[in-house]
Amino acid sequence: MKDKICVVTGASNGIGKEIAIQLATMGARVAMVCRNEQRGLLAKKEIEESSGSNKIDLLLADLSSLIQIRQLAEKLSDSYSYIDVLINNAGNFYLKKQFYEDGIEMTFAINYLAPFYLTNLLLDKVKSAPQGRILIVSSRNQLMGKFDLDHYDFNNRIYNGLQAYSNSKLMTVIYTRELAKRLKGSKVTINAIHPGNVKTNIGMNDNNWLFKFIWRTRSLFNISVEKGAETTVYLATDPEIEKYSGQYFAHKKIAKVNPIANQPGVGEKLWDFTERMIRDASEQ
Repeated sequence: MKDKICVVTGASNGIGKEIAIQLATMGARVAMVCRNEQRGLLAKKEIEESSGSNKIDLLLADLSSLIQIRQLAEKLSDSYSYIDVLINNAGNFYLKKQFYEDGIEMTFAINYLAPFYLTNLLLDKVKSAPQGRILIVSSRNQLMGKFDLDHYDFNNRIYNGLQAYSNSKLMTVIYTRELAKRLKGSKVTINAIHPGNVKTNIGMNDNNWLFKFIWRTRSLFNISVEKGAETTVYLATDPEIEKYSGQYFAHKKIAKVNPIANQPGVGEKLWDFTERMIRDASEQ
């Protein structure tokens, strides 16, 4: 991984920070994407100290904002002539329905729309690498996901945070499979990942005290961030993985996906829907 350029979103804590540490330790230049500057600077210092590397770049962006995603893509494109590995790690869980500046439901926006948009904006940079890799951190919850684009944001329905999360993670798997088809014949691969049930702070900043208490209690039985980062780092670095694209991995092995992800035409339908949404939101 010496001098390879790796972009990691959600790198200020949890799995993202650990992924950045491990890649930097291997000699990669890591572009860490964080939402909060103060937390980002603290994480950057920790990554440098833990890895012994000074090849760590900090970029700031709120990935629930389409404008900020575009600005981030522009900064990355200006900074690097190619990107070897793009790791879409950032994600969140919301107990209550929330919206941001684009008027898009937040779980959908951060967990699915952001990886779709950022990846597509940076695709030429990844194609310029000797063997580009795109990774999306999904979840085993994709198995519980439903595919209903008419009610993707629970419009006129009671909001269910867990179902919204599961739906968004299913969409990442569908997108992974669709983009892999479109990249066939290129030097770029894309795969999705279930990192395991990890001790992270996902959802801790935006939900009520009861949720936080339950999550902290449940996390006592979860795996460490070091263990949770293993599959992502493996997919980012192992030479054998260049043979695989459009797959969903868990515990370093290809795992079962929701049958919806294999339905004919579902990928094209989601792709077209997402492009229209981005276009409409950008024109507002």
